[in-house]
Amino acid sequence: MNFLKGSLFRRNTEPEELEPMEESGGGILAVWGSPGCGKTVTAVKIAKHLAAQKKNTVLLLCDMTAPMMPCICPPSELEVDKSLGSIFAAQHISVNLIKHNLTTLKRLPHLTMLGLRKKENEYTYAPCTKQQAEELIRGLREIVPYVVIDCSSYIANDILSAVALMEADSVLQLASCDLKSVGYLSSQLPLLGELKWDKDKQYRDILTDKNRWLRRMFFCLIGILAVISFLLIVDFINPTIGVFHT
Repeated sequence: MNFLKGSLFRRNTEPEELEPMEESGGGILAVWGSPGCGKTVTAVKIAKHLAAQKKNTVLLLCDMTAPMMPCICPPSELEVDKSLGSIFAAQHISVNLIKHNLTTLKRLPHLTMLGLRKKENEYTYAPCTKQQAEELIRGLREIVPYVVIDCSSYIANDILSAVALMEADSVLQLASCDLKSVGYLSSQLPLLGELKWDKDKQYRDILTDKNRWLRRMFFCLIGILAVISFLLIVDFINPTIGVFHT
């Protein structure tokens, strides 16, 4: 019985072996990690860096719950605005279909994107099947030498992200410095183990939110100063009870 309807993961069944794929120049990098770890920002920066080096790159955004393409680039910066969901409307995905639905940018001619548009969600289009996900990734290999995939954190019900992790040449696994992130990975990694995921192709990194730490320190400092100011005022008004009175 499936964990969820349309999921790749099953109980008490042997995992299906995936056929090895031939590597072309460049390769496919899947970026994956716990929610809020910064994987989307990391994937975008990697794709943008490759494009800046004049290397043709496709950035595939798998998140169907909160489309990232409107957050990454405003509509005014897009030369052609297409949707990933239009590809899944076809029973079989061809290279020409993928090319027709690539979103291109005005200022980065070497970078194209695939993702849902603003106000779209997983129910706007037909659901993605395992076969479609595999055909999509194979097609992207033929179109460009470099593919960066921003995988969703919820791989149990996201077939595209699950297939991307299996088919990618390398996986960049990110995590935050908190127990929630550790708990997420400990619960999700066994799912990939059922599909005989190659652990040797992954790179791990722990991202620390320096800005969040600085904000906490700032507010702590403000709180301390507020307390000191209050005590000084009390000491000035009534020196007999003031803590600084000697």
